[in-house]
Amino acid sequence: MQKRSTAMWLTVVVVILVALAVCVACAVVYGASRWKAGTRKLRARLEAARLPINPLTYNPREIEGLPPPVERYFRAALKDGQPIVAAVRVSHEGQFNMGEAKEKWRPFTSNQVVITHRPGFDWDGRIAMKAGRKRVRA
Repeated sequence: MQKRSTAMWLTVVVVILVALAVCVACAVVYGASRWKAGTRKLRARLEAARLPINPLTYNPREIEGLPPPVERYFRAALKDGQPIVAAVRVSHEGQFNMGEAKEKWRPFTSNQVVITHRPGFDWDGRIAMKAGRKRVRA
C-alpha cells in the first residue's frame, strides 16, 4: 500500500511539473508573439508617417553655416550629388552595461529602423539576463 501511495504522489508531482513547464513555455511564446506584433505595428506607423525626401540628392551648399567641426565632417563624408538617405535598417551585437553603481555588462542583439524625414526610430533589442532574455524598446 505504501508503494502505491508513493507512486501516486510521484505521478502527481511529475504531472504538476510538466503542467508548469507547459504554462511557462506558452507564456514565453505568447509574450514573444505579442512583442513581434507590437514591433510590426510600431514600424508600420513609422513607415506610414514617412514624408518624401526633397531634394533627392546632396548639395554641399546645404551645410554652409553649420558649426565648423560639423561642416568638416560632412564635407569629408558626403559627396556632391549622392542620394539622400530616407530610411535605414541596422543590426547590432555587443555588450550593454546594465549597472547603475557598478558595471554589469550583458550581451545583446538588436535591430533598428530609422526614418529620416519625418524623423523617428524603433530600437528592438534583446539583452541577456540571468533568468533568460529581456527585450528593450527605445
